[in-house]
Amino acid sequence: MLQFFALETFKEISFDYKLRLRYAISNYGRLVSYTDEPKNGRLVKGSILDGYRVFRFKIRDADNNIKNKQYFFYRLVANYFIPKTSDT
Repeated sequence: MLQFFALETFKEISFDYKLRLRYAISNYGRLVSYTDEPKNGRLVKGSILDGYRVFRFKIRDADNNIKNKQYFFYRLVANYFIPKTSDT
């Protein structure tokens, strides 16, 4: 069971490909994997790359080749919680 911090909110991450589990990032930078609701999920630690926490996974493309994907936690938080002020 996952314990939430005060004022912590989660937003589901949308990917361009199908994954077994669903993932959500919090405004505190915590990543959760879940099937039905984030509160029933598990905390994903990820790994560290150059001092930054990273979420890594593998997918298969249309040619059945395996591709490695990675997302920085700080970028996920920025994309989902900080409003954009310009198009650039």
